[in-house]
Amino acid sequence: LERSAYSFQEHLVHPEDSGQHPQSGEPHKKFTNYRFDPQEFKRQVKVMAEYVRRHPKFVEERRRLRRLRKSPEEL
Repeated sequence: LERSAYSFQEHLVHPEDSGQHPQSGEPHKKFTNYRFDPQEFKRQVKVMAEYVRRHPKFVEERRRLRRLRKSPEEL
């Protein structure tokens, strides 16, 4: 999904704890466990997958690969 539409909603993700850096013991977001609504997560994954499937570059590359597969059979 690199360079695709970014649709992350921070208000739907909730930290479970403050998360602590293993060496320094300081609070750090990287080491925090988060909880989120699994149904909403699935829905957003489906939305992004559909976005990628319909993206013009993806569609064109898929067509190109299909043509390449058909070429040897037609000869």
